[in-house]
Amino acid sequence: MRTKSFVAGAALLLLAGCLTRDLGPVAPCVQSGVSIVVSQNAVDKVDVLFMVDNSNSMAEEQNNLAGNFDTMIRALATGDVTGDGMPEFPPVKDLHVGVVSSDMGTAGFPVPTCSDDGDPDGDDGVLITRGNTMVAGCSASYPSFLSFMPAVDNADNFIQQFGCVARIGTGGCGFEQQLESILKAITPAASPAVAPFVSGTGHADGRNAGFLRPDSILALILVSDEEDCSAQNAEIFNTMSGIFPGEALNLRCFMYGAESYQAVHPVTRYVNGYLAAVGGDTSRLIFAAIVGVPPDSVPNPDAVDYDAILAHPNMQEAIDPMDPNRLRTSCNVPGLGIAFPPRRIVEVARQIDQATAGPTGVGNATVQSICQADLRPALRVITNKIGSLLRGACLPRALAPRADGTVDCTVRETIVGGTCSGAPGAPPCTTPAEKPGCRSDDMGCCLGIDPTNDQPLGQLCTIPQRGVEGAAAGWFYDTTGGDCGGRPCTPTDPGYCAQRISFDDAYIPPNRAIVRLECLQAVEGQITCAADTDCPDPLQCQAGVCVSVTCGGAS
Repeated sequence: MRTKSFVAGAALLLLAGCLTRDLGPVAPCVQSGVSIVVSQNAVDKVDVLFMVDNSNSMAEEQNNLAGNFDTMIRALATGDVTGDGMPEFPPVKDLHVGVVSSDMGTAGFPVPTCSDDGDPDGDDGVLITRGNTMVAGCSASYPSFLSFMPAVDNADNFIQQFGCVARIGTGGCGFEQQLESILKAITPAASPAVAPFVSGTGHADGRNAGFLRPDSILALILVSDEEDCSAQNAEIFNTMSGIFPGEALNLRCFMYGAESYQAVHPVTRYVNGYLAAVGGDTSRLIFAAIVGVPPDSVPNPDAVDYDAILAHPNMQEAIDPMDPNRLRTSCNVPGLGIAFPPRRIVEVARQIDQATAGPTGVGNATVQSICQADLRPALRVITNKIGSLLRGACLPRALAPRADGTVDCTVRETIVGGTCSGAPGAPPCTTPAEKPGCRSDDMGCCLGIDPTNDQPLGQLCTIPQRGVEGAAAGWFYDTTGGDCGGRPCTPTDPGYCAQRISFDDAYIPPNRAIVRLECLQAVEGQITCAADTDCPDPLQCQAGVCVSVTCGGAS
């Protein structure tokens, strides 16, 4: 019987299903309500592209990023964001990290800081290979992107190498083209989805080849203290221009930023271009911006209100009355410097968030403030965004199977606008009888409810568990070790998986379905310990966690 595996994602309580059992703790066993989003696509690889502003004002921010990068990598490698020993999502199996700068040159026009090296295109969206030798332990050069496989690679070495590349210096062009740099880095040379660049072609299949993979999550992380000035017409860089007059170069992009001038690209170019890099698969794209939004415009970092950010008084662009050659600042942190309103970047984030929002309304974008002495909270939010899309081969925690291999869990799929393919012969879906919940028999079909707005999400179907109530096929708890090319897996194999949820062919959920695993049972690893005295009675400390010898599979 051919089977197909599906992957556990982040622990999200996004849907209200037909489950009516109490999910509270039950003594004496370690009982837990587990609700895990499962997907039909196995994704446990991530390609992270950092766009790091290398203009003259970014030294402190680069150090802030490099100094806190370890929190992101360790969380991705373990799935544990909170540091409590309990993974929130399956760990990344294979990670690529690359860095590009904001320096795209000025198309040959002589501008201070932009043409001194003789390269009219600056770094041009090519992945940075130079290391900062002013930092202890750094080499002069590195590969175009860094690779990390937590099962076999040393995390400390990887973190140190990133710090050497991410501290790219502050000699870059003062005309920052952050959005264009990202786009050129991830666009193939002959992409029909992206209009031509000012010069040259995209580098995804050329100088940046190998960084992007067709079966990975792409996380774009933009770190800058200024607004984007991605040029559509290079004449904007010409200090003697008759089309875009004015010698205050710091104000050029403000003066001619309106789409009617056609000096800079419309933001839709980047929304569409970034999505094109993942083949339009919104479940594989994350866009995060750590930029100069006022800290108080993001009071809840986990739930960004883009309208509130753009409406904030400090986000309104106006010439600084104290310095007519620049705009008013949007935020200022002593020791970190000033930042300016990044309205174009925020708008890109908003549109990507809308484009990637699923039935729950939660999108894959975020905006965080660079005006923070500690970037760890911002990186935590971004890490959680990545974790919410990770659907690696393994469940984040082991389940406790019965003697026959079945577990006390239910699997349900929500199909927006579809049919209940996971329950052959099920009756048509009906409107919920009451909220939250639905009207359904055990093998039937009902309608999922979004608890955030009390609106129906789609048809919710129960998929039978193989071996339960006579079911010969359905889903099952799979502890075979994963897919290692037909041979038995070992823990050091990239495809190793101690536990996962798999489906028989007739029950494979359709593409884009939201599938959730709901359990009430003993779950290993609830309480970490060093001795029995660390554990509540009658639990015992075994292999560093408190377990009950009376709960099947938990000891």
